[in-house]
Amino acid sequence: MTHFDSYQKNPILALGSSAASRSPLPNHLLQRALTQETIMSEAPLLYTVEDGVARLTLNRPDSLNSFNAELHAEMRRTLEAVRQNGSVRALLLTGSGRGFCAGQDLSDRNVAPGAEAPDLGESLEKRYNPMLRALRDLPFPTVCAVNGVAAGAGANIALACDIVLAARSASFIQAFCKIGLLPDSGGTWTLPRLVGMARAKGLAMLGDRLSAEQAEQWGMIWKVVDDEALQDEALTLARHLATQPTRGLALIKRALHASADNSFDQQLDLERDLQRLAGRTADYREGWPPSWKSVSQASRGSEMAALSPNDIIAVIGAGAMGAGIAQVAAQAGHRVRLYDNREGAAQAGIEGVHRQLEQRVAKGKMAQEEVDAIIARMTPAATLAELADSRLVVEAIVEDLEVKRGVFAELETLCGPDTLLTSNTSSLSITSIASGLEHPERVAGLHFFNPAPVMKLVEVISGLATASETAETLHATAAAWGKIPVHASSTPGFIVNRVARPFYAEGLRLLQEGTAAPATLDALLRQAGGFRMGPFELMDLIGHDVNYAVTRSVFYAYYGDTRFQPSLVQQALVEAGRLGRKSGHGFYDYRDTAEPAAPVFASSVEAELPVLVAEGQLGIIAPLVTRAGAAGLETVCRESLSGQARLRLGGLTLALSDGRCATERARDEGLEALVLFDLCLDYGETDAIALAASPGVDDAARTLATAFFQRLGLDVAWLTDTPGLAVLRTVAMLANEAAEAVLQGVCSARDGDLAMQAGLNYPRGPLAWADSLGLAFVHRTLIHLQQSYGEERYRPSFLLRRKALAEETFHD
Repeated sequence: MTHFDSYQKNPILALGSSAASRSPLPNHLLQRALTQETIMSEAPLLYTVEDGVARLTLNRPDSLNSFNAELHAEMRRTLEAVRQNGSVRALLLTGSGRGFCAGQDLSDRNVAPGAEAPDLGESLEKRYNPMLRALRDLPFPTVCAVNGVAAGAGANIALACDIVLAARSASFIQAFCKIGLLPDSGGTWTLPRLVGMARAKGLAMLGDRLSAEQAEQWGMIWKVVDDEALQDEALTLARHLATQPTRGLALIKRALHASADNSFDQQLDLERDLQRLAGRTADYREGWPPSWKSVSQASRGSEMAALSPNDIIAVIGAGAMGAGIAQVAAQAGHRVRLYDNREGAAQAGIEGVHRQLEQRVAKGKMAQEEVDAIIARMTPAATLAELADSRLVVEAIVEDLEVKRGVFAELETLCGPDTLLTSNTSSLSITSIASGLEHPERVAGLHFFNPAPVMKLVEVISGLATASETAETLHATAAAWGKIPVHASSTPGFIVNRVARPFYAEGLRLLQEGTAAPATLDALLRQAGGFRMGPFELMDLIGHDVNYAVTRSVFYAYYGDTRFQPSLVQQALVEAGRLGRKSGHGFYDYRDTAEPAAPVFASSVEAELPVLVAEGQLGIIAPLVTRAGAAGLETVCRESLSGQARLRLGGLTLALSDGRCATERARDEGLEALVLFDLCLDYGETDAIALAASPGVDDAARTLATAFFQRLGLDVAWLTDTPGLAVLRTVAMLANEAAEAVLQGVCSARDGDLAMQAGLNYPRGPLAWADSLGLAFVHRTLIHLQQSYGEERYRPSFLLRRKALAEETFHD
C-alpha cells in the first residue's frame, strides 16, 4: 500500500492511569493492547544533550544532508525543544557523512512539465526564515562544525551560528547564481558583514568554491581544524561555552547582532542598557561559577537540575522498552544496570542494543568507539539488591498493578532515600502504584514511547503524592537525555492517548455515516490537514484489536463518557478478524492480489469562471484569493453585508464550514446555492480540499465549484453533506479534548501541544491550531456539531468556552 510511504514514525498507545482497574477487558488483552508499536526509521536529524550541550546532526548523508520537508519539520521542532530545555547552555550543529549541508534538496521541488512553478518566496517565509531566526535567536552560544561541503542555504545556516569551525577539507559555495537565484537564508545579510561587500559580491555572483582556509583568512569563520580533530575540538569548545555565564553570553550575542545596524551612539546606549541587565544577574552578583541551575523557569526552563552523568541508572525489565530506555541512559553518559527476573534476559537485552548500534556503525551513523563506550556502561544485574546504589530506577515490566507494587515495595527497602523510583507504565495509575509506600513522594511515571532511543517524547507523570521536586528533576533529566519531556498528572490516557482519541473517532463516525470512503478521508487528513497519516491507515497499522481495546479502556476509565465511545464499525472489524496490516485486511486489503485503494477525487472539468468576489475579513482563507489571482482569475474584494467571509462565483456562494451542514446553513442564511469547503492546514500550500453542497446546488453549480478549486491546483473531494466536514471537525474535537485536559489539570497548554507534536507528529499543537483559527470560531463549530447531533460527545470544554468569550488564547 503506497499510501504509507510518507509515514516515518508511529508513536502510539500511551494509555495511562487506572484504566486497567475499570476496564472490562481481560488482563492479557489489555496488556497486549497497551503494547506500543512503531515503525523504525532513520531520523533526518539526530539530537542529544550532554554536559549542557545540545548536539544537532543533520542526518541525510546520502543527499549531503540537504533539506527536504521532513528535515525542515524536524529542525523546527528540535530548535523549539532546545530553546525550552532548561539544561542546554550551548548548541553544536554539524552534519553526518562527508558533507555538512548541500542546501535545499531540489528533488523536493520537482515540477511536472507544464505545471506552475513553486513559490520559492513562500518556501523561504514558511521554512528557512523561521528556522534561521530560531537558530540565531537562541539565548546561548551556537557552534557549527562544518565537516565537508556547505553549499547554498547550507553555507548560510552554518554562518548563522555564533562560532564556526571547519574541517580543512571543507568548502563553502554560494551556488544560487548557478541556477538563477540569489543567496537566501540570510546570505545577502551575513556575507557582506563577514567578508565585506566586494568579496560578498564575488561569492554571490560567481558561485565559486571557497576553501575553508580561505574562509578563515577572510574572517568568514573562526578557525580551520584538521578533519580528524574537528568533532572533538568543536565539542570541547561547546562544552567550554556551556560552563560560562549563560545570561552574559546571551547579552553579548544581542549586542553584537545589533551592532550591524546601530550607529556608534546607539550602540553605546545599548551597551549601557545590557550591562545594567548583566549586572543584575545572579552570575555577576554571586561570582563565577554561574548559578545556571537556578535560572528561572520562565527564562530557561526547569529550575531543577538534571541527574549527573555520574549517577547510576537502573532499569527493571529487559524487553524492547526496558532495553531501549537503558540504551538512552547509557548514551547520555550514565552507567546503567539492567535487571530482569528471567535468566539471561538482561544480558540478552544488552546484546540486542549492541547489535542495533553496530548496524549504525556499518551505515556510518556512529563511530565504533562511541558504541563501545555505550555498551561498556551497560551491565546486567542478577538481583534487585544490585540496584541499591542507583540514583534513578525505571521500572518497565508487565502491566500488572500488584506485581508493580511488590517491586516498588522492595525497591523502597533497598534503595537510598534520594533514589527516584519511576514506572514506564502506559496503563496504570501512578497514585495506585505508590500507595502503601512510606515515601510515595519520590515515585512518578516516566513514560517513554517505543522505540525509546528514537522517539523524542517522554511524559513525566505525577501521582497524587509525587513531590514537585521529583517531577522537575525527572523532567530536566529527560531533557538532558535529548528527549522532549512534558508534565502530566496521573489520569487515564495521560496526554497523548487521551487527546488523540477524536482523531480516530471522528473518522470512524464519518465512515459510519457514509460521508466518504476510507481512502478519501485519509487523503484529506493528509493532504489538506497536514497529518502524517489518515485515521484509517493509522488504525490499520496499529491493529484494530489494539486500537479498539485501548478505546474501550479509556471509555470505561472515564465511566462511559461519550467523548470516548467505541465504534461499532471497528468492533465489526475485530470480530471478523480484519485487524489491519498484520492480518492482511482491515479498512484496506493488503493481500498481494488486492488493488491499492485510491481516494475519490472529482474528474477534471472545464467551466467558464466568472469574476471571483471575496466578501468580508477573509482571515485564514485569504490565500485562496491569492491563488485565484495567480491562476489568472479576475478577483474583486468588498465588504460583507452579512459580516461573514464568503467567496462568490455568480450566484454560487462558497464558504468555510462552521460546523453546520450545508443544508442547514443555506436555510439559516437564506442562500439558494451554497458550497461549504473544509479546513486546510495552509490554504496557500494545500493540494486537496473537501466540499459539500446544499440541495440548491445543481450540476452546473457543482461543476463551477469543482472547476474553481481545480483551477487553483487542488484535488476536489465531494463529501456527503455532513456537519464540520472532515478536517474541521477533527481539529475542533482534538482542540476540545486538549482544552479539557488543561481544564482538569492534566497538563499545561504548552505541554499538551508539545506532546501531540513530538509524540504523534501532528502538524500543529491542537490548542495552538485553535488559537490560530480563533477560539470563538472553534467554540461555534463545536456548538453547531452538538446541535446537529444532539449529543454530549461534542459539548465544548468550559475552558474553551470561557476563553472564547473573554477573547483570550491558550498561548501568548
